[in-house]
Amino acid sequence: MSPHSIFNDYDTRKQDISKVSKETCDWLLETPEFEQWRDRSNLTESNGVFWLKGKPGSGKSTMMRHISHQLQKSHDSVLLEHFFNARGSGLEKTFLGLLRSLVFQLLNEIPEFCPTFILIYRKKNLNLGQWEWRQSELCNFLQSKLKSYERELTILVDALDECSFDEITSVVSFLEDLGLDAVQAKTNLRICLSSRPYPNVSMKKNLELTLDGNAKHDNDIKKYVETKLNTKIPNIRKIEKGILQKANGVFLWVVLVVEMINTAVDRGRVEEIQKTLDDIPSDLDDFFERVIFNGPEKNPETLLMFQLVLFSKKQLTPAELVFAVVARFHEGYLKPKSQFEMNDDMLEARIVDSSKGLIEVSRTEYSSRVQFIHQTVTDFFLRNRRLERHYPKLEPDAIAASHDRLRASCLNYIEKFPIDSQSHKDQSARELKAEYPFLEYSAMYLLDHAEAALQGHQFGIKNDGWLLSPDQFQTWKRILFAIEKPEYLHGDLNTGLIYILVLHEFHNLFEVALRGSDVDINTQGGIFNNALQLAVKKRDEISPKMLIEFGANVHINGGYFGTVLQAALALENYSLVSTIIEKGTDLNATGGVFGTVLQAAAARGNLQVLKSLLERSAEVNVDGGIYGSVLHAAIGSQKVEIFQQLLHAGADVNSHGGIYGSALDLDKISDKGPTMFDLNQPFFVALAVGTICLENGPAIVWAARSLENDQVKLLLENGADVNAASGPWKTDVHKVHQIDNVRGMSLKYELGMTALIWAARRGMRDMIELLMEHGADIEAHSSSGETALLAGSEAGHKEIVKFLIDRGANLSAKDSFGQTALYKAAANGHVDIMRLLLKHEDFHDTHFCSDHDVITCTNIKTIIVNGGISSVWSGKYNEFGMNHSIQCLVMNGGFLYAGPKMKNCGVYIEKLEINGGICYFDMEDLLELRIGRLEVNGGSFHLKLGDWSGHKIGSLELNNGHLSINAARGSMEFGSVIFLGGSFNCKSHKTPYVVQQVMLGSTLSDSSKSRCIADPVSGLPDIYMKRSDGQIKEYGTIQPGGQNIRMSIAPSPLYVAAQNGHLQAVQLLLESEANFDKESPVMNPLHVARQRGYNRIVGLLKDVGQERDEKKKEIRSTR
Repeated sequence: MSPHSIFNDYDTRKQDISKVSKETCDWLLETPEFEQWRDRSNLTESNGVFWLKGKPGSGKSTMMRHISHQLQKSHDSVLLEHFFNARGSGLEKTFLGLLRSLVFQLLNEIPEFCPTFILIYRKKNLNLGQWEWRQSELCNFLQSKLKSYERELTILVDALDECSFDEITSVVSFLEDLGLDAVQAKTNLRICLSSRPYPNVSMKKNLELTLDGNAKHDNDIKKYVETKLNTKIPNIRKIEKGILQKANGVFLWVVLVVEMINTAVDRGRVEEIQKTLDDIPSDLDDFFERVIFNGPEKNPETLLMFQLVLFSKKQLTPAELVFAVVARFHEGYLKPKSQFEMNDDMLEARIVDSSKGLIEVSRTEYSSRVQFIHQTVTDFFLRNRRLERHYPKLEPDAIAASHDRLRASCLNYIEKFPIDSQSHKDQSARELKAEYPFLEYSAMYLLDHAEAALQGHQFGIKNDGWLLSPDQFQTWKRILFAIEKPEYLHGDLNTGLIYILVLHEFHNLFEVALRGSDVDINTQGGIFNNALQLAVKKRDEISPKMLIEFGANVHINGGYFGTVLQAALALENYSLVSTIIEKGTDLNATGGVFGTVLQAAAARGNLQVLKSLLERSAEVNVDGGIYGSVLHAAIGSQKVEIFQQLLHAGADVNSHGGIYGSALDLDKISDKGPTMFDLNQPFFVALAVGTICLENGPAIVWAARSLENDQVKLLLENGADVNAASGPWKTDVHKVHQIDNVRGMSLKYELGMTALIWAARRGMRDMIELLMEHGADIEAHSSSGETALLAGSEAGHKEIVKFLIDRGANLSAKDSFGQTALYKAAANGHVDIMRLLLKHEDFHDTHFCSDHDVITCTNIKTIIVNGGISSVWSGKYNEFGMNHSIQCLVMNGGFLYAGPKMKNCGVYIEKLEINGGICYFDMEDLLELRIGRLEVNGGSFHLKLGDWSGHKIGSLELNNGHLSINAARGSMEFGSVIFLGGSFNCKSHKTPYVVQQVMLGSTLSDSSKSRCIADPVSGLPDIYMKRSDGQIKEYGTIQPGGQNIRMSIAPSPLYVAAQNGHLQAVQLLLESEANFDKESPVMNPLHVARQRGYNRIVGLLKDVGQERDEKKKEIRSTR
């Protein structure tokens, strides 16, 4: 887990704080308040909280840095600290930023807290797709851990007043709760914080120290003046005295005045020192007024720099600030940065000069950024309408006018950028942004500033004068693609302006643009195809109505939802549904995520709307969409009346569909499309869902898996096939692509499932009886060989297992891994089920061992798949470090799944050729995957890799079809890559490393030009393989629901019980005379129990083994 997922810049503000001058600040450590806090000697009055207060600029942060330095000298204490920074990034000035900062440091300081936090992280990452940390979960984590931590721990929080104003009370309350929890739990927690005096923010109990009027603090100021003031000054003592008399305890004022006087001395103007001191106001605001507005020089850059630092949407780098100003005040095309020959020191010098010393450059290990020298400078500009008073052109609203000026600066930069210059076409996004520092900001925040200007009622752009001309609009969009920010446009250069305004929720610009005469509101482009469909997705009540009022076309087909009506149904905007239906839209239009509007209505479970659609002749048996059929969509609604209505309307009871394992959560659809490389289409939609199952199952199967007993009953009463089984997922390559490219997705491969198997797995006794009454086959098995008895045994449903046994279920049945019901119960520690099986008179598994051939799965010469459904290397508990090699694997059709669940091993394929069908490799547990040559001529190949980084494809050639590689937690290395056609998506933790070459070309028109090196042998079935010893293993044609080909090693129930730490299961098997003489040397129960640290199981196995050895010796001696 990357630490950046918590808080990257948590200590940036601390690095900006001035170091303590010699012999200052030590007095604080000797005050009674600090000593009581440090020694925790007055907990009843303080709850372990020390609060340092002082007026703006008094030096509180410097004091806090000194306290931090002193606390770090103790090696027996843990220190967590956060320095709020109102001039910094979003997290530096928010409550959430404080929490993320504290959690990040806590995990670094106390590693034993990591496992708990990692579980939280993984759960969010798996289930939520795109997500952010929430305050509540981080608060709960910190509170639970800190009140149980017994060692000494200190939390230091500086500049509480620089936290977002509406969150200050929440921060204080949280810290107060931590202190109270620590006292009650008798843990050793101390909290130190600083802020300006806030009359309305307080704690019931704390130790407080105020700097204002403190004689020792004033003495620190005196020491600073004596140390820093230029000694060449005549009458220096008089000058020192004058500074101290006017300081009023404000350290910042002293620092600025001393610097000003020293500058006068350096310039040889000694005679002006006394007059300068006399003229300088003692009030900090008046001081800024004099410095900024009363100087003799009028630099035109100054105001724009102030506006950029005050109102930019993110903190700017020195180069961004300077080159924004340069572009604004210089005519002609932009020159690249390299032609200016300005190094970092020159940039900083220009910033300091133009800003009169009030803007500084803050540097960290990772970056540099500009900011005002102190928060009081920001406060000065924004109080008392100073900008309007000194810059009349900013009347009546300086903030809105400033945003309008920044909008104009962004547009000016975009217009001056030579987008059509040949020299830029070969530059990468990184090179473009380096040579034109303000380009990315201009493109990304142009509309933000326009929106802010309108929000402030800036009448200068209240009309549509701000709108980009067609040429400007196209240039702006091309720049966004050039700097690799296509997601801003939903990945499509055809996206219209209204669509973009809706996407980014620029409500003011949206309203003005609608009233403009030259804006096409029906432009098609983006994930949702048009602005109206997107507005519905945004759940905005006003925008869709306005769009329709201004002429939006409700009949357009395309986009994520296919039609606006489907979108309105999916998002349950029923008032809009009525409006659209009244306009006569086509109710049987196909396409979109739900396929038809009827499926969308069924999925949402609105009976009234469903009846209305059926009455208006909506067709009930149209296939398509994520559910496949309208009955599958209705299963997700969990409403029987919807089901009844559809069956009454003639829905096909044996329809197939249902590719998702659970109902789709439309709120998780990503508004930011994936980044991918595709030679056929510019963009694909990403769906953020939790689990996708490659099953094309009948309605009765999906009703059973969804625990819908009433729906199962209705289907059976209407003639559904009780033994119907799920088959392969039938779809095109691009649909596979869309589903494969989902972050945090779990892809399941489980075919041939019947309603009875699902009912057994789910523990539905009533449903099982209902299915059996209608003739369900008790021995029906899935593609993995799972029967109802095996499913119930694995899930731990004792009553279900007993019922099935009483009905004659085969106790010796094995799945494709060679696993029996006893094995599955032992693997999961279901001892009651194990007893039930072992005591039954029909149970005859005396050795409790599998009989699979190890050789067939490790050394294969050729595999050719021509059709059907098949899988290889799919053992569930295999982790014995054996490598697998195939000289040649050819896919001509069908579906092939490969998922070796073996750690510390590798798979080596000399040649892999995909000519058709779908091939899915789930290699997450592999240490190493090496493919000598991968050639994709058609069909679809999907490769999913795990954490390791030793994966390599020597030569990749993509001629047609689709290739998807997901190495999101590891990396993939390519020797050479040739793209001639098709689509390719590669997601890698590190940038995919191409060693030799990348070649792009045009799509091959004739796929027969590619030569298949292993042609199908006449007379052989769908799948066959040739071993390296020359033996050909033949398999018959595999029908949907038939048992798949699985080559794996299945250990014994005793081994898996020992492996998973189930002591009672091990005891029961040993009492039943489980024979581990027949165990494989590499699958020894004693070995795996010792390896996993299950000491009680190790002792038990040793005792039984020793006892059996003695019996054997006794038997031999009697002979």
